Amino acid sequence: KKPRHGWINFVKKNTRVSNPEHTYIHTMAGVSGIDEDLIEAILPEAVAWSTAHGLNMVAAESDKRFIHAPMGLLPSHYPKESFRSGVALSQAYNKLVDKIARNEDWLFQTLDQVSKGDDFTNRLVELCKEVKERGVSQPWYLGIHRSDYMLDDLGDDKFALLQVELNTIASSFGCLSARVAKMHKFLLSRFAQDLPSLRQRYGFLAEAET
Repeated sequence: KKPRHGWINFVKKNTRVSNPEHTYIHTMAGVSGIDEDLIEAILPEAVAWSTAHGLNMVAAESDKRFIHAPMGLLPSHYPKESFRSGVALSQAYNKLVDKIARNEDWLFQTLDQVSKGDDFTNRLVELCKEVKERGVSQPWYLGIHRSDYMLDDLGDDKFALLQVELNTIASSFGCLSARVAKMHKFLLSRFAQDLPSLRQRYGFLAEAET
C-alpha cells in the first residue's frame, strides 16, 4: 500500500545526508518531482530575493543579525475546496476562542496543571488573573488568530483538512505571505523558460509571469 505521508517517509530515507541544505534539496526533489539541480540553482536566488525585499526575521542566536524567514521555495498546489473549508471554519473558531477567553474560571481550572509545569503558560495565567482583579477598563476586544492546517491525502484526488494548531500570539508572519507569493512569481519568471521540469509542473503560472 502506498504510504500516505510521503514527505516523512522520504526524509527518513535520506537521514544519511549530513548537510542540512543537501537534506532539504533531496527532500524537496523527492516530494515535488523537480530535478535536484534545479532546486540547487533556485535556492540562492530565493535567499537573495528575500534579503533584498524584506522577507526576513531576526536570527534566533543573535538580535543583531537577520536571516530569511521560513518559506516554501516554490508554490504548492492546494485544493480550492480545502482552502474554502478553512476560510468557512475561521468564524466558528474565532467565536470559540473568544468564548473560552471570556470564561476565566473554566480557563484557570483547565490550565492549572499545565501552569505548574510550563513557565510561559503560568505567566499568561497570572497576567490574566491580575487583569481580572483590577477590572477591565474598556469593553473592546481584538483577536488576531492564525489557524494552521495540513492536508491528509486520502487518494483519488480527495483530501482532508486537518488543523495543526490555532495561534493567538504567533500571528506576526501573516504579512509576509504576500511577499512569499511575489518571490514565487519572480522565481517562476526567472527560471521557467530555461528549465522544462519547472515549466511542466507550474505551466500556466510560469507562462503568466513571462
